[in-house]
Amino acid sequence: VPGIREWKGHTGSFALTDGSRIIVGDPALQDTALQVQFYFLEMLGRNIPVASGPARSGDLVMSLAELPELGDEGYAVEIADQVTVRAYRPKGALYAGVTLTQMLYQDSGRSRLPKGLIRDYPQYEVRSCMLDVARFYMPLDYLGEITRYMAYFKLNEIRLHINDNGGESDISFRVESKRYPQINTGLKADEIYSQEDYRNYQKDALKYGIEVVTEIDTPAHSGFVKLARPDLSLDGFHIDL
Repeated sequence: VPGIREWKGHTGSFALTDGSRIIVGDPALQDTALQVQFYFLEMLGRNIPVASGPARSGDLVMSLAELPELGDEGYAVEIADQVTVRAYRPKGALYAGVTLTQMLYQDSGRSRLPKGLIRDYPQYEVRSCMLDVARFYMPLDYLGEITRYMAYFKLNEIRLHINDNGGESDISFRVESKRYPQINTGLKADEIYSQEDYRNYQKDALKYGIEVVTEIDTPAHSGFVKLARPDLSLDGFHIDL
């Protein structure tokens, strides 16, 4: 779990109660608040409602603020009788929610936080994982689960290597092509990602702050080219540059 960059401790602790809520101080954070609600439920077993209006003791308040020095993924948190999250962009507020979830997870009752101030921002702009779905098929449901786990560790990019030679098939291009359907030849029909399903997976990943980068390998490992345009192929596995 990545550590926070800056912390100043105060005295005492904040406690979640049965009446605690996630208060949305900006409409642009509504979806972000729902993601934080998801983390609280899945990781802490606490179903915290999302609401608007005046905050009270025990609430988590999320708002956007002019904090450009923290960047798009940075955030500031004050933990007092309420937890106040301020971020320059929604992604920073999401990471604040992840951090608070991780802190609460370390408490035996999943309910208390030490009072203090947090300023956090990433040390590395790209925090990525690459999966080779070309050589070995991985269902999109599984990729979705992996993506959600990645987000919990504040990774922000997943690269999917969608074409190659070898593995489960001599030639593999894993995403459906409507214009050149022959490049999907050799794969089982239920092991090709349809364009619609693949788009939906990418959109869902963005909710968790993760960009899907589709990796097409060339000029080597490109046997799929000869299936549609053999005139562009050098030897069956390389593009003739």
